[in-house]
Amino acid sequence: MIAPGITINERMRIDTLRSFNILDTAPEERFDRITRLAKHLFNVPIALVSLVDTDRQWFKSCVGLSFNETPRNISFSGHAILGTDIFIVPDTLLDKRFYDNPLVTTGPGIRFYAGCPLTVSNGSKLGTLCLIDSEPRILTSEERKLLQELACMVEQEITKIPTVNEDLTTIPNHPTSETLAPHALNARQHIKNPTPLQLKESSLSQSLCTSCAYVGKMKTILKGNAKTGIILWFFFLIPGLIYSIWRSRSRHEVCPICNQTTIIPADSPKAKQIIRENQAAKTLIASQNLKQPLKEAIEIKQTVVINLPTNNPPTTPTNQHIDIRQTIKNIDSLPAMPVIAQKLLALQLNNDENEREMLMLIEQDSQISAKIIGLSNSAKLGSTRKPTSVKEAAILLGMSRVKSIATGIAIMSLSAEVSTDKFKAQDLWLHSFGIAFAMLSIARAMPAKIRPSDDQVFLAGILHDIGYLALAFLDPKRSDDLHALLSAESDRPVLSIEREILEICHDELGAELACHWNLPDEIIAVLRYHHTPDGTEATAGQPIVHMISLAEKLLATFGINEHVDTNISDKDWKILGINPSKAEEIGVEAAEQAEQAASAYR
Repeated sequence: MIAPGITINERMRIDTLRSFNILDTAPEERFDRITRLAKHLFNVPIALVSLVDTDRQWFKSCVGLSFNETPRNISFSGHAILGTDIFIVPDTLLDKRFYDNPLVTTGPGIRFYAGCPLTVSNGSKLGTLCLIDSEPRILTSEERKLLQELACMVEQEITKIPTVNEDLTTIPNHPTSETLAPHALNARQHIKNPTPLQLKESSLSQSLCTSCAYVGKMKTILKGNAKTGIILWFFFLIPGLIYSIWRSRSRHEVCPICNQTTIIPADSPKAKQIIRENQAAKTLIASQNLKQPLKEAIEIKQTVVINLPTNNPPTTPTNQHIDIRQTIKNIDSLPAMPVIAQKLLALQLNNDENEREMLMLIEQDSQISAKIIGLSNSAKLGSTRKPTSVKEAAILLGMSRVKSIATGIAIMSLSAEVSTDKFKAQDLWLHSFGIAFAMLSIARAMPAKIRPSDDQVFLAGILHDIGYLALAFLDPKRSDDLHALLSAESDRPVLSIEREILEICHDELGAELACHWNLPDEIIAVLRYHHTPDGTEATAGQPIVHMISLAEKLLATFGINEHVDTNISDKDWKILGINPSKAEEIGVEAAEQAEQAASAYR
C-alpha cells in the first residue's frame, strides 16, 4: 500500500476546510440528496461526500456505508485531492497503491473508486464526491462529465451559508432548488444521450431469451408510474426531476413470453449456439419420433460394454474410448444445464433488484433453500444466530457466495438423473463442497493482488469434478467400472486408471461439459487442468488450478478418493504467495471448513 501524500497548500487547505464549520456536523438532506442521486445514476452501492482533514477523512454524507470516517493514510480521497481531475482506480487489485489497502482487503471491499475533487474559490481541495463499487469498472467520458456536475452541486452546498436551521431545500422556490436545477437538468441531458455502445445495444431489433428460447422483439418496461412523476414535478421540482431520471434509468427489456430479463442479442455467438441446439433437438426428435428421454436414446446407441472381472483389472481394447469421444461430439448427448442454474449464472448482482430476483429463484427450490439455510447454520461458516430463511442466510454468507452455492447445488442436482451402483452422488457432493470451502481457507492466506474472488473460487471448487457426473450420465456401466477399480487399486493415480478404461479422463469430460454450458474460459481451464496444474495450458485457470490441486492434497480422502499425491512441498504454498510456515494452520482450518460444509449436506 502507498499512503497519500500532502497537498502543496496543506496549511491553507486545512484552514479553509475548518472555516466552513462543517466537520462533525449532523447529516443534512441537501448533501444526502446528491449522494443518493449519484448512487442511482451510476448504479454503485456506495456514494460519499468525503472531506479530508489533517489525519482522517470524514464523510459529510455517506450512502451505502455504515461508518463515517477512516484514517487519512488509507484513504482514496487523500490521493484524489492531490490532482485536479477525477481520480479513478478501475481495479484496486491491479493497482500497487491499493491492492493491500485495508479498505480493499476487508470491508467495504473496494474494487472500483472514482472521486472528483471538491474545490472552493481559493483553489483548496477540501475532499471529494466519490463513487465506490465492489466490482471493477470504468467511467465513460459522459459519466465523467456527470460526476463533475454533481461535484459542482456539492461545492455550492459547502460554500452556502444557511440562514435557518430547518431543511428549506424541499421548498420549490428556495434558492437551493434554483441552484440545483440547472445541474440536475445537465445530468439528465447526459443520460438522454447514451454512449455509442448503449445506442448500438438498444438498436437491436431481435433478441433471444435464454430462459425460454424466445426469439424476437422484447417488451420494454419502466419502473414507477408517470402519474407520480407529474405530481412530484408539479409540487416539488427537484424530487420530481430525480424521480424522472430514476424512471428513465430503470428502462429495461423483458421477454414477452416468460417476463424474464435473461436477454442477449440474437446475433451473438451464444444466441446462435442456443438456436442451433434447439433446432438440432427438434430435428432429432422429429426424425426419430422419440418418445423416450434423450438420455435413454443415447444409452441404446452405446454398444461397447466393459465387463469387470472379479479379481483382475479390466483390459480394454484400444478403440473403446471412441464411443465416449464420439458421443460428446454430439452436443445433444451432454446433459443440459438446469434452468435455475442458467438463470443464476445470468444474474449480475450489481443492484438490489437482481439480488431480490436471485433470492426469489432460490426460494422456489426447496432443496436448494434447505441446503443453503443448513450451511449458514454451521458454527464455522455462519454465526451464533440461526437463520430460518434464504434471505437471512444470504446476509450471513454474502450474496455472491450464496449465488455460487445455489448454482453448484442446482448443477449437482443432475446426479438425481443418474442411476449407477458404484458411483455415489453423495460422495461427489461431499468432495466438491469440501474442496470449495477448503479453497476459501487457502484464498484468505493469499496476497490480495493475486487472490481471486470468493464466488470464482467457490464455483470452480464445486464444479471441478463435474466430469464424473458427465461420465455417469453418458455411460453408467463404464462409470461403475471406473469407480470399482478406483476402490480396488488405491495405489494408482486416477488419471492412469481412467486412461486404461476409457482413454479419456474426467477432467476432459468436465471441460467438454463446461464448454457445452458456455461457462467462462477460466472455469473450463480449471476443470481441464486441475490434475496437471504445472502445465503451460493451465495458465488460463491460474491461480485457481493450483488452489484446487493444493486443496485436494489437503483433503485427499474426503468424499471421492482420487488417489492424489499427498506430499505437499514448499513450492505448492509459495506459488500461491503463501508462507510455508502457515501450512499446518491452513491445513487444520481447511479440514474444519470442509467438515462443517459436509455436515450441512449429510
